[in-house]
Amino acid sequence: MILVWIALAGAAGAVLRYGVIQWSNNSHNLIIADITWPTGVLIVNAIGCLLAGLLIGWLHTKAIIDERLQLILLVGFLGAFTTFSAFAVDTLNLFKAAGLLPVIVYVVLQNLICMGLVFFGYCLGNNTVSV
Repeated sequence: MILVWIALAGAAGAVLRYGVIQWSNNSHNLIIADITWPTGVLIVNAIGCLLAGLLIGWLHTKAIIDERLQLILLVGFLGAFTTFSAFAVDTLNLFKAAGLLPVIVYVVLQNLICMGLVFFGYCLGNNTVSV
C-alpha cells in the first residue's frame, strides 16, 4: 500500500512542478543581456530544496513522523516535484541559445541557491535558526 501512496504523492508533485514551470515560462523568465534565463526549474528546485531541508530538519528534532510518511513526502511528492532531468534539459537549451558562460552561471546559481536552501530549511526545521 505504501507504493500506492508514494505514487499518488508523486503524481501531485509532478503536476505542481508542471504548473510552476508553466507559470514561470509564460510570464516570469528573466531576460538579461538578451538571454532568456530559464527560471521555472530554478524556482521548483529552490522550493523543493527548502521544503526538503525543512522536513528533514523537523524530522531530525521531532522524530514523530513514521518512515512511511517520510517516504511519501520525500520520495513521492518532493522527488517528483523537483527533477534533475528538467534542470539538465534547461541547461542544454541555454547552452544552445547562449553559449558556455551563461550555462556556467546557471549551473553555479542552481547549486548555490538549492544547496543553501536545503541547509537553511534544515536549520529552520530543527530550530537551529528562527525567522
